[in-house]
Amino acid sequence: MQLALIRRGRRDAGEQGGLLATQQRLREAHEVARLSSWEWLAESSQVVVFQALPAADALSGSTHPLEALLEAMSDEDRVLARRDLREMASGERDESTRRYSYELASGRLWLETRSRAIRDETGRLLSVRGTTQDVTEQHLATQELLGARNYLRAVTDGMGEGLCTSDSNGLVVYVNRAAEAMLGYAGEVVVGRSLHGLLHAGCGATADADGACAILAAQEDGVVAHVEDDRFLRRDGSPLSVAYTVAPLLTEDGIEGCAVVFAETTERKAHEADMARDVETLALIRRIKEGLSEDRFELFEQPIVELCSGALVQRELLLRLREPDGAIVAPNVFLPIAEQYGLVAEIDRWVIRRACEIATESGAVHLNLSGSSIDDPTVVDWIERCLKQTGAEASSLVFEITETALIADEAAAKAFAARLHDLGCKLALDDFGTGYCGFTYLKQLPVDLLKIDIEFVRDLTVSAASRHVVVAVVALAHAFDLKTIAEGVEDAQTLALVRELGVDFAQGFHIARPAPIFRLTPDAGALAAVTAAPSRANGTMT
Repeated sequence: MQLALIRRGRRDAGEQGGLLATQQRLREAHEVARLSSWEWLAESSQVVVFQALPAADALSGSTHPLEALLEAMSDEDRVLARRDLREMASGERDESTRRYSYELASGRLWLETRSRAIRDETGRLLSVRGTTQDVTEQHLATQELLGARNYLRAVTDGMGEGLCTSDSNGLVVYVNRAAEAMLGYAGEVVVGRSLHGLLHAGCGATADADGACAILAAQEDGVVAHVEDDRFLRRDGSPLSVAYTVAPLLTEDGIEGCAVVFAETTERKAHEADMARDVETLALIRRIKEGLSEDRFELFEQPIVELCSGALVQRELLLRLREPDGAIVAPNVFLPIAEQYGLVAEIDRWVIRRACEIATESGAVHLNLSGSSIDDPTVVDWIERCLKQTGAEASSLVFEITETALIADEAAAKAFAARLHDLGCKLALDDFGTGYCGFTYLKQLPVDLLKIDIEFVRDLTVSAASRHVVVAVVALAHAFDLKTIAEGVEDAQTLALVRELGVDFAQGFHIARPAPIFRLTPDAGALAAVTAAPSRANGTMT
């Protein structure tokens, strides 16, 4: 029996030693994890600490009044802790997890507390048990990381360029404010989307030499690329002109994603286009001045035929500029610039002089003058001087004036027309039928001819509306004892139809294209076919 007692004592001692060892290991584990366990007794409002935190000596010991622990918290955390206890006491909640900050003599700590309510059979709160872990280092590291991110955000949000970054899967992880503004997205909306899909999908993006998107190449192969001219896709589906650089994001472990830095190029392109136009304008001004000084302006001619006889009775003179290499520049290229920069007056006077010379050799010619020359009170004096010097008949010059030129300065245009008429020259209203005031000018100006606008001639064979306009103009002209000219006759059917509708004269590519002076070869066969056809009464419709 004595032996049994000895064995039993040894067994109890062993069990007690094992329990103590287990408790020691548990304490060590708590210390390593910086973990404390405790219980708050609702009846006494005392906190029993089972395992103290080494870093929080002020919170060590077996028991503490609850208020003493609460007083060590920050003001905001104290309010939260009391609210949690009230809600547990009322049964609104059974568990809580919060991170509290404590101001202790040893410094400031951040403790993460997990707690659970213990109740009796009736649901009355008996106590709250929990654990508290020291997460100060983790909290400070997180705050440092957040601070770094906030600093990075502050830097990148101050950029004028857009910035987008992606992870190793090509998914967006960050966009700065400039990118948000240019693309029309809030950052949180696009995080997690494909970066390539966000910027390029459906936009016809520029591809590199291998036919691959530069962004995909950077993501897949780690290639750095700069694209000078491309388009991204805005949220509303509209294209955004950009220049961008795409580069891989590198870490110690290798390529983890890529970054795209981009800038909108719409304004830059517009500025470059303006500069290019300015350069082109300056070059054209120089070419115009050189053309005048080197006598490289030329007059081409296009015949105007009489429809009843097929005879070439007049020629319209059309201005051209011949380059030193022999290339021909059309008037719509250089005349607007010449007028804008005050060079057109000299050109017009050259045209008048040359027209008088041609009229002495080939009869009636039509010529066009700019609006600024019509407004110039001395231009008629120049016309009179050229007529005298060349010996040309004044009646052989037909000046074509558009309604636009008349509207610019109606008084000057009327004075110009009156002096031309007194001089013996003729006047044609060009592009007749397109404006609102043409009929008024028939009463106010000494007009001799109406040129029916090409808009009503080119589709005459297929448009009843155009035929009605031509019939009306012909009838109006005959009422005022005027002649009509159809310009833009480009096929045999149109030529036959304008004659049938009572038009007096015609010109156009079907008869002859503009050509250098005295080298015209009108299509005699086409004219003969028209003049051989019987003519209907003027102004009738088919």
